[in-house]
Amino acid sequence: MKSDVSIEFAHVYVDEQIQREHRTSAGLMADRRNALVSRGQRVSTVILVDDYNPDREVLDLDSFLAALEESGGGADWVLSEAGLVPAAEEFVGSLTPREQRGHLRYARSSGKFACSLLVASLYLVRLGALEVPPDAAVRAGPSDAPLVADALHNLLHERFRGAEQRAAQLLRASPFADLLERVVDVFHDDTAVAAQPEPSVA
Repeated sequence: MKSDVSIEFAHVYVDEQIQREHRTSAGLMADRRNALVSRGQRVSTVILVDDYNPDREVLDLDSFLAALEESGGGADWVLSEAGLVPAAEEFVGSLTPREQRGHLRYARSSGKFACSLLVASLYLVRLGALEVPPDAAVRAGPSDAPLVADALHNLLHERFRGAEQRAAQLLRASPFADLLERVVDVFHDDTAVAAQPEPSVA
C-alpha cells in the first residue's frame, strides 16, 4: 500500500537546531497537506536529517519534531541521510557511464557520496523504485500513512534548490527519468514561496 503524496518539508543538519526556515516549511506543509486531504488524498510527511556530512552533532531531534508540530506541521517519517547510502550505492550503478565515473571519482576523493546523489536516491526510495534501506527511515508520528507514495511534493528552503535540481539532472541520466513527472518542487525564502505550482501530480 502507498500514500498518494509524500511531502518532504524540512532538511536539518545534526549540527544545527530549529531555524525559521523549518518553521515556515511546517506551516506551508500543513496548508498543502490539508488541501490534498480535502481532495481525498492520503498524505505522508517526511523530514530529512543530514547525519552524513556534519562532523559534530547538537540536534535534539525530539525538540525539533515538537517545534515543527507547534509550527503547524508534524512529520510522519524521519529519514537519515547516512541511512540512504545503500540506496545511493544501488542508484549510482544505474547512471550513464559518464555520470557514474564522476560520482565514483568524487566518492573516492571525498570519502562520501555527493548530496545530489543522496537526494536522488531519496526520491527513488519515497517513490518505491528502490527499497527502503534498513536504517534509513523511522516513523515519527501517529499517522499510519506509508512512506512510499505515488507522487512527491518537496517543500524546502531556497538554499536547497541547487541540490534538488542536480538530483533531477541525475535522474534524467538514469532509467528512472520518467519518474520526474511525479515530483513537484516548491522553494521558499522564509517569507514567500517561489514558483509554487498547483499540485497536479497527485
